[in-house]
Amino acid sequence: MALKLMGNTVPDQGGRKDVVVDVDESVLILIRHCRDMKRQETCLRFITLLLLLSCTTLFVLTLSADFKKCEEFGSSGHKDTLQQSPAHAQLISERCPDNHQTNLSTMRVHFWSVPVKDKTDKLYMEWSPMLGENYIYNKDKQAIVIRQQGFYFLYVRVGLGCQQRENVERKFHMKLHKWTESYNKSQVLTEAWDGVQCSSEVSKNMFVGQLFELREGDHVSVWVEDGYQLITRASLGGFLT
Repeated sequence: MALKLMGNTVPDQGGRKDVVVDVDESVLILIRHCRDMKRQETCLRFITLLLLLSCTTLFVLTLSADFKKCEEFGSSGHKDTLQQSPAHAQLISERCPDNHQTNLSTMRVHFWSVPVKDKTDKLYMEWSPMLGENYIYNKDKQAIVIRQQGFYFLYVRVGLGCQQRENVERKFHMKLHKWTESYNKSQVLTEAWDGVQCSSEVSKNMFVGQLFELREGDHVSVWVEDGYQLITRASLGGFLT
């Protein structure tokens, strides 16, 4: 027996009779359709893979370019940072948040005092930068300008001494002030009193240090209420914790 499919004769297992089977045309169309769908699915997967690889490559290239810009920004230093336009600074802060945050968080500064001529008391001390990074100093207000909100440790060290021995005690009184444009009035952060017994003490040191919560735009300065002529040397400094 033989089995005939689509014009082909195939012997059966018994080999006795011929059987002719007509395959329905709709079944053949379905088979061809399934094959076409499988080929299309394979093509779509291949195209999807190519698109995914292209997007990944573009992302890596963009990330590398931004990383290079962030490195250039990080190595440009404090001076270049201050000279940037606001739009460029905002773009850098958006694209390089970690770098920007690092620069701000490493703010630290140390100043030496500058003598003020023809002044006695009730004045703001003037300062000259000794060392530091990522800081702003306002000479007009003799103040450190806070660039980022946070907790700052600020300190003032003052050397006190009498110009000559005399049987009298000289008093010294200073205040640490905070000023901001939104509240156009100086506020006292802390204050300290001390004195020098001119009959026995030639000189002495006074240190004031404290942690303060400050906001962006705050101006920190040192006000001498009394005893400015006793100051032999002084330093001011601070850093973001």
